[in-house]
Amino acid sequence: MEDDHGNAFKIRNFIHCTRIGTRFEIYSRYIRVLDLSNSATDYRPVLGAIAMLRSGAVFLPNLQVLCWVGYENWTALVFIMHNSVTSFYLSFENIPADAHRQAGRYFDFIAARMPHLEHFHFSMDSQVDTSQFSRALELLIPKLTSLKSIYFPPFINAFPIISAASALSHLTDIRIWSFFWNRDATRLFHTALHHLSEIEILSEYDEGPLTVSHLAVAISQCCCNLRKLFLSSAGTAARGNRTPLFTCSAMRQFTIEHAYPLSIHDSDIQTLLTRWPALEHLTLNKSPTSLLARGLSVPLPEWSTLVLFARYGKHLSSLYLYMNGIANILDVGNSCPFTQLEVFGVGNSPTLDTPAEARFLSYILPPGCRIVASRKWKPVVTLVSELRKARGEELERK
Repeated sequence: MEDDHGNAFKIRNFIHCTRIGTRFEIYSRYIRVLDLSNSATDYRPVLGAIAMLRSGAVFLPNLQVLCWVGYENWTALVFIMHNSVTSFYLSFENIPADAHRQAGRYFDFIAARMPHLEHFHFSMDSQVDTSQFSRALELLIPKLTSLKSIYFPPFINAFPIISAASALSHLTDIRIWSFFWNRDATRLFHTALHHLSEIEILSEYDEGPLTVSHLAVAISQCCCNLRKLFLSSAGTAARGNRTPLFTCSAMRQFTIEHAYPLSIHDSDIQTLLTRWPALEHLTLNKSPTSLLARGLSVPLPEWSTLVLFARYGKHLSSLYLYMNGIANILDVGNSCPFTQLEVFGVGNSPTLDTPAEARFLSYILPPGCRIVASRKWKPVVTLVSELRKARGEELERK
């Protein structure tokens, strides 16, 4: 346990004290965080007993963060709950088969005793019947009007929970803990989640063009305040029409990752940068894990594309992409350098390892911009540093 100054109070120091109640009375008002998840000894029965003995008074009156692992002592946990708690991390393990019968009652206590919750992270053993827990969570969420983030396990039907959450004006973060995903994620966004500012979607499958297109439309229509979007697929998630996403004009960070090189035209990049004027961080599949079959090709960013990024990405501070590094290099005199770029990454992009590449990068990138690339780019990166140093010395002499 920790107080508001970060000082740790070790429960064992007062458990063996003959006047445990008095000692605990002294320390209890300093406790801000209660987390026993990493403890080798199970102190929950002792804490539960103290809490029940003090049922007429608030237990740990200044508690703000409550973390609880296990199910067998859930009744004791009720006595620890109170309205000062703003973050609740609950993990049910080794749940008995009939536990679902008490789910509704348990979640009613959460709403009644911790009405000001801002963060509720819930996980549980997926081997038991989750339907009652799903229903209880669906009824609980609308009562927690201050909720900002909620994490919950994969239920058979999570969509009513998402729908219930859509009415909360402060909610910006919804995550479903799952090691698999067997539903069309598009359906999750047809609930008018106007307050979501960040979305992270990870798929273990090769998503088809229709799914990608529907997903883009759903996000653009239902998440108008979106600022961060992360898309990852074990296969290919970039096929299909992505242009509806360009209507999310508040976008500041966009990341897409999948197995194969990202097919994107220069015209799409120009549109992206124009429609997302506040964009600061952009990652376009910098390190694909697979190559296209022999004879196949897709449009990739080239050296000339960097000029577009520099010209239209006025607020870009980081740019990662997989590019065609063996394409023709423009004359540096015709290029517009970046102004705010701090990190430039090319991942495992191909390169010819020529001085012309280094000269181009040394001109178009700001002097303090860090280059992140695979080992085969090391000679180019080294030469860029030398050119920057020489240019700096020349300016000093002038």
